[in-house]
Amino acid sequence: MVFDPTHSHAVLYIGTIAFQLERKGDEDGRYLDIFSICYACAAIMAPIMGKMADLVGLGITQSLATILVASSLFILNHDNIAATAWTVQVIGFFFYCVGRMTVFGMFFTNIGKRFGYRHYGTLSGFGLFSSAILSLLQYPLIYLTDLQHENNINLISG
Repeated sequence: MVFDPTHSHAVLYIGTIAFQLERKGDEDGRYLDIFSICYACAAIMAPIMGKMADLVGLGITQSLATILVASSLFILNHDNIAATAWTVQVIGFFFYCVGRMTVFGMFFTNIGKRFGYRHYGTLSGFGLFSSAILSLLQYPLIYLTDLQHENNINLISG
């Protein structure tokens, strides 16, 4: 079964994005709004990522999705607040949103492909339950990020 080890770090991204962007100079929340738009629009990429899974396989697509999520954390670590840095942040938002959506899509696809559909609900539920338990790791990470250790947390999580 494919397990999503990036889940607690992905939730960390959402849980800390507002104050990380504010610390980088987004005082009016403009880029937080752009992140929300990217998050909502990521579903547009779902058919493309599904087609990619059909063409190159689940493993490669899952790997790409994980790399996208990890790279978004490295990009978020960028401290320069110049205009070009904000453009890079928007690219990081896109990477995060598409990567996270794809991780979950490939998780559910992999369960059906690897184990069939007889126990699909049980296995999917167990995977989601495990992910939820492990997502509790986000709380100490958010606490450390709040103490202005976000650069280290982003690097380690990425």
